[in-house]
Amino acid sequence: MRDIPESFTDSDDSRVGNSCIYPGYMRARDQGSIYAPSVTRSLPSMEGTYRSDHVINIPTYIIRGAGKQTHYEYEVKINLPDERWTLLRRYSRFRELHLTMKKLYGDKIATIPFPRRELFASNTESVAKTRRRQLETYLRRLLVVCAKIPHCPIYEGEGRPGLTKQTLIEFHSFFKKGLFETGKHGTG
Repeated sequence: MRDIPESFTDSDDSRVGNSCIYPGYMRARDQGSIYAPSVTRSLPSMEGTYRSDHVINIPTYIIRGAGKQTHYEYEVKINLPDERWTLLRRYSRFRELHLTMKKLYGDKIATIPFPRRELFASNTESVAKTRRRQLETYLRRLLVVCAKIPHCPIYEGEGRPGLTKQTLIEFHSFFKKGLFETGKHGTG
């Protein structure tokens, strides 16, 4: 298994990717209406840094809601040899995952950099853009580290299944599709 590098030399300016913004209407459970305006921004991901057959990418983020209820959701694409699925997750779900993993696996997880909370600028696009890349790196490092812990569900040791959809869901509910993610446009 190849470890993820501790630092990336790519700057924002040197990355090339899909950077178009387009409006859409996405299903939203928190709004009075079942449809709420949203904007999606597609950015380059860091493909090829985990393993060729197990890849997690966060290629886009979506802005949802209006006014004080505005928030970003990050599209998490999981590509395993036997299955592929996509999740939409708010920063708070990533943070919940991180805190749970720190509690379960201690210092091994505490050393993985996790993006800090932004109290006043959390709904700005620059924060979402930076967080997208940091959250993608975090998820990849988390899986690499936890795959080496014998009592972890995703442990890749002898006689264990390693990284599968089932073991990811056992690892944490973060990786399980929710009720509102079964359609084309879900929320997480």
